[in-house]
Amino acid sequence: SLAVLACALFPVLPLLLLFRAVQGIGFAAVSTSSAAAAADVTPRSRMGEGLGYFGLGQSLAMAVGPGLGLLFVAGGLYGRLYAMAAGLLVLCFVFAMFCTYERRRSKARPEPSDSLPPDPAFDDPRYRGIWKVIERESLPAAAIQLVFCIGVSSLTAFAGLFAVSRGFEHAGLFFSFEAVAMFASRLFSGRLFDRRGPLSVIVPSLLLGMGAFLLLALGSGEAAFLACGALMGMSIGMLGPALNALAVRKAPLHRRGAASATFFIATDIGIGLGSVLWGIVLDAGGFATMFLGAAIVLGVALGYSLRAVRRS
Repeated sequence: SLAVLACALFPVLPLLLLFRAVQGIGFAAVSTSSAAAAADVTPRSRMGEGLGYFGLGQSLAMAVGPGLGLLFVAGGLYGRLYAMAAGLLVLCFVFAMFCTYERRRSKARPEPSDSLPPDPAFDDPRYRGIWKVIERESLPAAAIQLVFCIGVSSLTAFAGLFAVSRGFEHAGLFFSFEAVAMFASRLFSGRLFDRRGPLSVIVPSLLLGMGAFLLLALGSGEAAFLACGALMGMSIGMLGPALNALAVRKAPLHRRGAASATFFIATDIGIGLGSVLWGIVLDAGGFATMFLGAAIVLGVALGYSLRAVRRS
C-alpha cells in the first residue's frame, strides 16, 4: 500500500522503479500466504474445489480492475488512481485483521493422512539449504506451471501490441472475455479435479491453450482474437487452481506455505523468462511465429504432465 501511494507522491522514474520492486515484494508475500491459508482450511479431498473458489477473486479483479484503471488514465488522473489502489490495499489489511483461520486451525484436529512434527521448524535433514523454501513434493506441479507460464507470457506481454498492429477497434473486450471465461471455468474445474483426478482438468486446459495460440497464429480477424481471449481464460482458469491444488495436496501439512511458495516462484520465473524470450522471437519472426512457438511450448507442458502426474 505504501509503495503504491508513493508512486503518486514521487513521480520520478528511478524512484518509481524502486517503489515497483517494493510493491512486488508485498504482492509475493500476500499471494503466497493467502493461497497457503486457503489450502490450510480446505479438506484435502476438496482441495481442487476450494482453491478454485479461492481463485474467483483473481478472476473478478481481472474483470473489473483494468477497466476501472483505464477510466482514471483516460482523464489523466494518475494520482487519484494510485490513491484509490492504495486505499483498496488498506481495506485488504483491515480484512486480514479479521481472518480467524489460524485460531480455528489450532482447535481443529489434523487430518489422518497428515503428520505434524512437534515443531514445524524442527531440524530435519530433508529441509536444509534451498529445500527450506522449496517443497520437493510440489516440484512436478511447479514444473508444469513454469512451462505453461512461459507460453502464456507471449500473450500477456504482447496481446495489446498485437491488437494495435492489426487495428482492432474493440481489443479491450479480449481481457473481458478472458476474465469471464476464467471465472466460469473455475466454478466447475475444481470439483472435476477432486472427483476425476488432476489429468481430467490439466489435459483439457492445456489443449484449450494450444487451440487459442493456433487460432491467433492462423486467424487474422478481430473475432478470432476475441475468441482466443475466451479460450485462454478457460485454460488459465482451469489449470492454475488445479496445479496449485496438486502442489499443496501432496505436501506435508506443515509445509503448505513452502508448497505455495514453490508454485508461485515457478509462475514468476515463467512469466519473466517468457516475456524476454518471446520478445526475441517476435523481433525475429513476427506474431505468427511467436504464437506457434507458444503452442509448441504448451504441447511440451502437456507431454510432461501426462508422465509426471501419472507417476506421482
